[in-house]
Amino acid sequence: MVRGRSFMARALTAAAATVAIALPVLPASVASAASPGVDDHGVVANTVPFKFTPNFTNGAVKSVMQVTHGATTRIFAGGSFTSVSQVTSAGAAAAKTRNYLLSFDPATGTLDTVFLPVLNGEVDAIVPTPDGSGIYVAGRFSTAGGVTTKLALLSTTTGAVVKTFKASVNGAINDLALVGSHLLVGGNFTAIGGLVRDALGSVNATTGVVDANYFAIQLTGHHAFGRFPNSIDGPVGVQSLAVSPDGTRAIVDGNFISAADSVATYARDQIVSINLTTPTATIDPDWNSNAYTSACFNGAYDGYMRDISWSPDGKYFVVTATGGYDA
Repeated sequence: MVRGRSFMARALTAAAATVAIALPVLPASVASAASPGVDDHGVVANTVPFKFTPNFTNGAVKSVMQVTHGATTRIFAGGSFTSVSQVTSAGAAAAKTRNYLLSFDPATGTLDTVFLPVLNGEVDAIVPTPDGSGIYVAGRFSTAGGVTTKLALLSTTTGAVVKTFKASVNGAINDLALVGSHLLVGGNFTAIGGLVRDALGSVNATTGVVDANYFAIQLTGHHAFGRFPNSIDGPVGVQSLAVSPDGTRAIVDGNFISAADSVATYARDQIVSINLTTPTATIDPDWNSNAYTSACFNGAYDGYMRDISWSPDGKYFVVTATGGYDA
């Protein structure tokens, strides 16, 4: 699965910047969760980035995804930006308006003049459809193409809303993942399609209708606020979620201390492992980590988890977290 967000990582206080946690590999009994794109782990990134990468002149980029549709490959970038300039051999051109989501040619950096979505707020997650004809986008917007929604399916050609996909989520969405016919959704919300969904849920990838039972995992409780002195009050919910390459397991992190499925409620501080090998997703009762139970600059962060990514072979995953300087 290709992930498109990057954060300065810091785990706890004086610990290493990233924490790798090994997991047993389960049989590949679920369809692959891998999304179309490029994720080359065989080389180190160049010190100097591609010189024709568009220059985002304001805001921030929160998600990047490379998508191939037919013979065309494009880079899609989402975030809080509203302006970008084309970079050529002659330098940066005049800034152009691109509100929260854009597309460009990975070979030349040329901005797409046909893909022109209309969104009224930040895009934090991008996931392509299996054939690359569309991208699911989510974040902090409330309308897409004039349609009231926080989760939309857009054409990768024009950016137009695919109106047959209709999803209703009542809060901010921070991350998405596609597993077969299920689009997993994580964020700071309490309902999807009128059903109670505390921070996690899933919808049908074709229609957007909430899945009645699949991935109905409820995450609740502040990691720091109300538990440690002088803690800041932050939104409870999912920061990021990542599905293993074989599609059998999801690792979810964020601001929570309790995770419940249809079987039981478990103490899970900021991170939880979810089995996807049965018709109804369940919490793994045998996996838990105490690595993130401590407070960490709780006057600035309620929860400090930031991102997760699996190794290509599925033997381990890496967690990144945000902290602060500890003298």
